[in-house]
Amino acid sequence: MNAVCLFCAGKFQWYDMKVAFFIARRAMQSNKGGYSGFIIRLATIATALGLAVMIISTSMITGFKNQISDKIFGFWGHIHLTDWDANRSIYKSNPFPYDSSLVNQLEQIEAMEVELNLFQNGVRSFERVATQGGVQYLHSFAVLAAVMESKNEHEGLILKGLGADFDWSRFQKYIKAGEVLDATSDTLNQKQILISEQTAARMKLELGDRLRINKIQDGRQQSRVFEVRGFYKTGLEEYDKKFALVNLSTIQSFNNWDSNQIGGYEIFIDELDDLPILTYEINGQLVSNQSGLHADSIRDKFPRIFEWLDLQDVNKQVILGLMLLVGIINMVTALLILILERTQMIGTLKAMGYTNGKIQQVFLYFSGHILLKGVFWGNVIGIGICLLQKYFEFIKLSEADYYLATAPVEIPILEVLGLNLLCFVVTMFFLVVPTYLVSKVKPVDALRFT
Repeated sequence: MNAVCLFCAGKFQWYDMKVAFFIARRAMQSNKGGYSGFIIRLATIATALGLAVMIISTSMITGFKNQISDKIFGFWGHIHLTDWDANRSIYKSNPFPYDSSLVNQLEQIEAMEVELNLFQNGVRSFERVATQGGVQYLHSFAVLAAVMESKNEHEGLILKGLGADFDWSRFQKYIKAGEVLDATSDTLNQKQILISEQTAARMKLELGDRLRINKIQDGRQQSRVFEVRGFYKTGLEEYDKKFALVNLSTIQSFNNWDSNQIGGYEIFIDELDDLPILTYEINGQLVSNQSGLHADSIRDKFPRIFEWLDLQDVNKQVILGLMLLVGIINMVTALLILILERTQMIGTLKAMGYTNGKIQQVFLYFSGHILLKGVFWGNVIGIGICLLQKYFEFIKLSEADYYLATAPVEIPILEVLGLNLLCFVVTMFFLVVPTYLVSKVKPVDALRFT
């Protein structure tokens, strides 16, 4: 008997929902013209524009952060393993011998569980965390401060020496003219250099030109003549104007190092999220017995840039919050107007025995239809503009200020789906409140002027 009652109750409830949906659909069809039609169209457009702005801002901020991070990591790697005294400096290298056994250990790092030794607020604790990946590859490097001389021009710069194990394919996209360095032909008589386009313009240099690099050591000047092999441009102008790329053997020759001595290792990892964990693990396990070496993440070497990038997340949250708030206010206002305009319909339904809850359901279906239509067009507009920008790059930026020549776009599919769900669910939740206005309508008063 109870089962039969539950079945009947469920069937009646399903029937009530179908009736409420039918009434809402008929009400929508009758509102295509006139003032109500204008309100519905306005609510749909406002919802669509609000969601489009959220999708565009999310895609552009995601693209901006990823591309700036890729440029920094592409030029510097993710982790630097250097001498303690040179730690956190990008302008100084202290020599130490290349250790093939340490390199093999580093290259074999894969996804693992790491036990972190934490010390916060005077309390020591241990926490086990898992990495998503390990070390992709690494190469040796060194840096040297010097003076570049060309005709009547003199300028200070930093030479970054790259070892024969450097993967030039990762840097190829930044080469704007000429070729990458050839490590096999770098002898005392023929040295090559890659300079930035910015430096080439200031020093009035062309491909194949010769320039002199000077270094003062122990009160004596050392000089080397270089051939300009190519021009590069990363877009990080603050560093493009300071750095030139040479082979590691050049730095070794300038500093009178042995051919086995280097300034450090640049380590590239699989997943950026693993950066603090792998830095901790390299310091704690692999380098603890290597006297004088220390691993440091690039985030620690360039804190201002990454703090600025992290600030973009705050901007994104503010934009999303404001757009969502505007969308909620817009839909609530539209629903209130539609309820007030449908007072006679509400009175008629109440006179026929409809409860306040069922009538509220009608208006929620009504609002849901408007909201879904706005969400659909919001996706079309937002994703459409993002794709146009991605392929045609019509929004330009000042590269000196933003490190990028055009506004970058990367559409995060999961985030966009989450925005759709958030926009619909949160707005529908707040729309329940104005539907309580239905309970204030009295059938006698509503039908008096029909």
